[in-house]
Amino acid sequence: MAPETQPAAKGALFADVGGATVTEAVPLGPLTTFEIGGPAQLVVVAETLAALTEVVERCRRHALPLLVLGGGSNLLVSDRGVAGVALRLGAGFDYVRADPNATGGAVLEVGAATSSAKTLRRAARLGLSGLEMLAGVPGSIGGALVMNAGGREGEIGAAVRRVQVLEAGARRWIDAAAAGFGYRHSAFPQGAILVAVELDLRADLPEVIGARVHAAVDRRRATQPLHQASAGSVFKNPPGRFAGQLIEAAGCKGLKEGGAEVSERHANFIVNTGEASAADVLRLIREVQRRVLAHAGVSLELELRLVGDFAEGGQP
Repeated sequence: MAPETQPAAKGALFADVGGATVTEAVPLGPLTTFEIGGPAQLVVVAETLAALTEVVERCRRHALPLLVLGGGSNLLVSDRGVAGVALRLGAGFDYVRADPNATGGAVLEVGAATSSAKTLRRAARLGLSGLEMLAGVPGSIGGALVMNAGGREGEIGAAVRRVQVLEAGARRWIDAAAAGFGYRHSAFPQGAILVAVELDLRADLPEVIGARVHAAVDRRRATQPLHQASAGSVFKNPPGRFAGQLIEAAGCKGLKEGGAEVSERHANFIVNTGEASAADVLRLIREVQRRVLAHAGVSLELELRLVGDFAEGGQP
C-alpha cells in the first residue's frame, strides 16, 4: 500500500497523540547552538516513550521526513529549514538514575534528552568518574553518543555499557561493543532513536573529580570561543594531525563570509557573529577546505552535520 501523504503538512496529524506537543513552522535556529537555520514544517516534542513510538510510526505511515533534534549542537541547519518533523525528546527522557554495583563504582542510567552538563554534575556529586570528557561540551547525552563526543580526557563511548534504542516500534538494548564507537563516530542502526544509556563509572573522590572538571572547563574557556554561538569543532582531526593547526597554518584564522567567521581563538571553530546564515557558514567551510588542501595537501572532513536543503547540493 502506498504511504499516506495528504496530511503531511498538518500539525493535526499528531494532535491526538497523548504526551506530545506539536508546533508548526518553527524556526530551528534558536534550537541550535549555532543559532542558525530556517523553519521545520513541524516540531514535535514527545514526553513519553508511548508518544515517541506513536509519532515515529505516524511519520513512517505518512512518509514524513524525521529529524531527531537533540541539544542542537554540532549541527548546521539550512536557511530553507527542513521538511517534515523535527522531533525532540521531552521531560520523560531527561533523567539520571544511579544503580550501585559490586565494584565500588556505579552504573548510571541516563535519558537521551539529559544535557551533558547535568549528567556530569550528577556523576561528580555521586563520586563517579569517567565522564570528565563532557566538561564544557554542550548538547544532550543522545547527541554525545551519536558523535562519540570527547576531548583530551577521552570519549564517552569508553564509559558506555549499553544503549537503549527505539527501532521498528520496539525498545532494545545495544551493547557498547556493537555500537561501533570510533573517533567522532558511532554505528547505531539507521532509523534507530536513542532513548537511554547505561554508563559504567568508577568511584573517586568528588573533590578530585571536581578539580578535573574545573581544569577541563578552564582549558576550554581559554582555548575555545565558548562565549560565541558555534556548533563546536567543524572538522575532524586528520590522522596524526590537528585540524585547528592546519587551518591556522593555511592563514584562515579570522577569515569571514558574511556573518560567519573562523574563530581567532580556535581555528577549528566557525562562529556566528550575529547575523550569519547557513549559506555563509557553508561558503566559509568550502574556502577553509580549499586553502588547507592547497597548503598542506590534506582534505578536511566535516565533524559538523549539515541538515536540510542546501541549494548547491550535499556536503562539501
